[in-house]
Amino acid sequence: MSRSDQVSSDLVYDPMPDEEGIRSFITKCDGFFPPDAVAAGIDQQRKWYDALCAEFTFPHPDGMGVEDDVIGDVPVRHYRPAMVTTNHKIVYMHGGGFVVGSRDSHDSICAEIAQAAGAELIAIDYRLAPEHVWPAQHDDCYRVAQSLLSAGRKLVLVGDSAGGMLAAGLAVRAREEGFGDRILGQVLIYPA
Repeated sequence: MSRSDQVSSDLVYDPMPDEEGIRSFITKCDGFFPPDAVAAGIDQQRKWYDALCAEFTFPHPDGMGVEDDVIGDVPVRHYRPAMVTTNHKIVYMHGGGFVVGSRDSHDSICAEIAQAAGAELIAIDYRLAPEHVWPAQHDDCYRVAQSLLSAGRKLVLVGDSAGGMLAAGLAVRAREEGFGDRILGQVLIYPA
């Protein structure tokens, strides 16, 4: 058996949704926000976003260990699959335009990534704008990453949307501060 056969046999085919599936998804998402949603206050925006995310929540994989913690003064959530196959850690930064989102809104996604990777994942619950102006979000994420890097950990930085931008920024900062060799990679999911 060739290496390419081995690799392809490990892949799971998950077809992209068809056009109707995409329209259905958009309609479902739009249903959580009224037409004048942009005029609402930030607290209401966050309630709508949390309700939307809850609609797409699914149970954690069997055996997934989940623990809320604080690294430095930053809230995090640790995900540890039943079968960990690496000592490297994944650090996840959620999306939400730096204004909405949390470790709760992205809980199912983080559990799924940890399970698929066979790695412990640390999700960062960074401070949100507008209450906390930039670079508070980046600084929170870097404090967590720096703590792990200083302990000799090697990391993969992952983030969606605003979190993707944070992941890219952390990689640059880690390189500038002498930790670049401990960043194994970045997964930037539609980075902002």
